[in-house]
Amino acid sequence: MPFFLPLREKLSIFFGSLEENAYLCTKTDNYRMVMEKNFERLQLKLRKAEGQIQTTTNNLFYFITLREKYKTERYEEMVSQVQNLLRRMKEKSKRLGLERFNCLEPFQTVDDIPELPIVDKETYDNLVVPNLIRCGAIPKNKLIKGKRYLGSCRNATEATWNGEEFEYERCKFGTCYMDSVNHFQDDDGYDLFVPIKEVEE
Repeated sequence: MPFFLPLREKLSIFFGSLEENAYLCTKTDNYRMVMEKNFERLQLKLRKAEGQIQTTTNNLFYFITLREKYKTERYEEMVSQVQNLLRRMKEKSKRLGLERFNCLEPFQTVDDIPELPIVDKETYDNLVVPNLIRCGAIPKNKLIKGKRYLGSCRNATEATWNGEEFEYERCKFGTCYMDSVNHFQDDDGYDLFVPIKEVEE
């Protein structure tokens, strides 16, 4: 402040500066208060947004859980339905296959011999065996030891009866060796030979 100014002007300038500083301080305080209030509002909004995000996440997880549970239940239900359908189809196929034995015509060639079904012993002995014999399969008590027979099994169309089982030559991967197979009346769960004719030597 210039020293040559009158005292009144000096005081006016001095007090004017004080008023201006006071105004600026007041303005700064007000600005700080406004900023603090805005910051508080932002914090409230942020907490609210976090709560909404958590709620949305919980709901999403809940719906995903429900969807997976529904999918699992539907999957199990569909598997059960398919299994029931397959079981019914197998039972129907088995029934039709067994009924086919009652309609078999006499065997003229080995190609006429049907594939032997996998059934319980009672059904096999009371239905399959009698129909095979009816159509020309030679029963066990009429076989002659040492004789060769024309017939059918998985790996041969001719085999020799040794008194207990049939023997035949089997070739596999270029190697030939002797193998054996039961008569169709001696079902052991494996391959069986159905003889229909004695081979003339």
